[in-house]
Amino acid sequence: MFCLGAITMASCGDEPTPEAKLEVSKTELGFSQNANSKVVSVTTTGVWYVENNSDWISISPMGGKGNGAITVSVSQNASGQSRESYFSVAIDSDSKVIVVSQSATDTPEEENNREETGGNEENGENGDYATGAVQGYFSVSASSKVAFSQGNLQYQASANTWRFAEHQYDMIGDANENVSSTYSGWIDLFGWGTSGYNSKYPYMTSGNYIFYGVVGDEYADIAGTNYDWGVYNKISNGGNVAGQWRTLTYEEWEYVLNRRTNAALLKGLATVKGVHGMILFPDAWSTPASVAFKAGMNGFENNIYTVNEWAKMEANGAVFLPAAGRRYGTDVYSVGSHGYYWSSTAFDYVDACYVNFNSGGAGVFNFGRSGGHSVRLVRSL
Repeated sequence: MFCLGAITMASCGDEPTPEAKLEVSKTELGFSQNANSKVVSVTTTGVWYVENNSDWISISPMGGKGNGAITVSVSQNASGQSRESYFSVAIDSDSKVIVVSQSATDTPEEENNREETGGNEENGENGDYATGAVQGYFSVSASSKVAFSQGNLQYQASANTWRFAEHQYDMIGDANENVSSTYSGWIDLFGWGTSGYNSKYPYMTSGNYIFYGVVGDEYADIAGTNYDWGVYNKISNGGNVAGQWRTLTYEEWEYVLNRRTNAALLKGLATVKGVHGMILFPDAWSTPASVAFKAGMNGFENNIYTVNEWAKMEANGAVFLPAAGRRYGTDVYSVGSHGYYWSSTAFDYVDACYVNFNSGGAGVFNFGRSGGHSVRLVRSL
């Protein structure tokens, strides 16, 4: 697999993109309790429209063609509590979610202990991170950072409920074989783009790639669209508001693993509470004095931690991705020996790009969209 990956890895980042692209100048807006307005610029060559279901947010205009601007207005917040919602700007092949928050005081919510602006940006010592986020910042490009969710994404079909695993080392394992539309347990291995949008459900077990992800657009990604699990769904212990989380792109995963400053020193294989996996450290990392770490991607036994030792690492912002295996239909393989984590980037109509690690290394490769892989969401800063 890794020999094949070495050949295909470069091509995974060279996908053709749709003719019409979409950008917005803001993805988060914060307001004080008073009625007010802010402007968001829209950049595209296509026809765009706004979707908004919040009664305290009004937007004008609700659509246009080509570059433009929208005015986002909020009514006075007299509830005595902060509130948060979102709306989206969309074209046929893409959409952008904009989160709107409003405090219950004269201080804008974005300045009132939010993770993006509060405290020390590098380690969050005086800041307030998003609900469900690990308290460490990771560069995913030269100008963008994210916070990882507290655990892998999990889904319960019978209740149509999403959550993050309680601990970073938690994984479902062989119980993913029970995947079905009525299963009352939890699963954490998903076909690509199975957010539930457009009849692409997490419990799908078909081996036919056409059932997965964005159909009809050549090599269409799920980045920024409703096929992305975090964009479309409320995560019960991750803020419980749709649009707060997303999946890393191929380029972002590759940047975290290989291209950020000191990347080789900020990752390693490990065993936490008996679970094999990969550790990623935030940009500004400081190893706790009472815990040792050996960087490198050769052997899960290089770093072995108890629950208490890992708690010290996690408190400093460390992320752990368990080797949760892979699902084919209703069969589960490689639990404890391999980790497979989806990106939001398509490779072609059949495959999508994903991170794979085992006791010999890690990289970004491409594989069939119908394979069941882990999903670890992030929140953009």
